[in-house]
Amino acid sequence: MAPLARQFSGGLESCPRALSWGAVVFGWLFLSTLCTAPTSAIQVTVSDPYHVVILFQPVTLPCTYQSTSTPTAPIVIWKYKSFCRDRIADAFSPASVDNQLNAQLAAGNPGYNPYVECQDSARTVRVVATKQGNAVTLGDYYQGRRITITGNADLTFDQTAWGDSGVYYCSVVSAQDLQGNNEAYAELIVLGESGS
Repeated sequence: MAPLARQFSGGLESCPRALSWGAVVFGWLFLSTLCTAPTSAIQVTVSDPYHVVILFQPVTLPCTYQSTSTPTAPIVIWKYKSFCRDRIADAFSPASVDNQLNAQLAAGNPGYNPYVECQDSARTVRVVATKQGNAVTLGDYYQGRRITITGNADLTFDQTAWGDSGVYYCSVVSAQDLQGNNEAYAELIVLGESGS
């Protein structure tokens, strides 16, 4: 046992090829910076999140994105999701039990929006339009309508219709941008000409 202990008693210093701990740490840090690519991020913003328009009038839901790395054009996707609750009905019955419960939830959860926050399985969800480069494709439900994605990522309706009221999500997908906020939403309420 003693000869074996003496053989290793010198530690790393007795081995002529051994590196110092400082050199090992430096080498590890150097290699780790070479092996990790810089992380790219995307930021999607909807500058005006609430829109109320009269039936058959045009509307543009603004959406912009900034990307730290976009060698290829990202894909812009606009999705429609029906409101979780009927905003118009709630406006005409502000003292209802449901409205009082929503007010209590909102008071305890800043930023909570009962019209937007619910499971997708509890509402209608459909793709309105997608854009990559200059090519815009309308979702099946919106075929034949004058809807397009203009500018950076704005969704434009030449003429609103019944059933357009809801929440519109602007998503931007880029394979190079792995972090950040790639989605924002705008609410749209379409009123009849008499205001209902």
